[in-house]
Amino acid sequence: MTDDFVAYMKSVLNPFEFGLREDGRFYSYSTRYGRRIGYGRVVEDRGLFARGETKAEAEAKLRAGLQALGPKLAAHVARRQPGVTWAALSPTAREILLDHAYTEGLDRLPDELVAAVVRGDWRTMLDRHLYVRAPDGWPDYVKNAAFGRRWIYGTTGTPLAPLRQ
Repeated sequence: MTDDFVAYMKSVLNPFEFGLREDGRFYSYSTRYGRRIGYGRVVEDRGLFARGETKAEAEAKLRAGLQALGPKLAAHVARRQPGVTWAALSPTAREILLDHAYTEGLDRLPDELVAAVVRGDWRTMLDRHLYVRAPDGWPDYVKNAAFGRRWIYGTTGTPLAPLRQ
């Protein structure tokens, strides 16, 4: 997991740094999914309401969450795509799957998306809108735009795959 990927995930999960106060600590904030803290984490420790957490603590918890999801995601991919190992996937494929599984939930990772990512089939990913995040039917503009900037256009601004041919 690269620092660049973690920075990307932070920009997806809490791009406006909701809950960050002048003392440099994150405190809980409300979302349509309930109370969150740091980089979109569910507030499980009620003490965080009063004491908050530093940016470093929030990032460490994000990294730990991503790290913990890795083996579960690898097993999920192996079940859905027999013969495919996590290690054999490209770094881009692993990050796309980890991004989606972490932000949307492993149980909401569509099999068709997994198959397209494993094949490196950008046409299917883009044309069938498999990755458009639309919880409850409403597109999540911030997450979709971040995905487009990172995965469709890459760091050079040159599309990784032509959008239309």
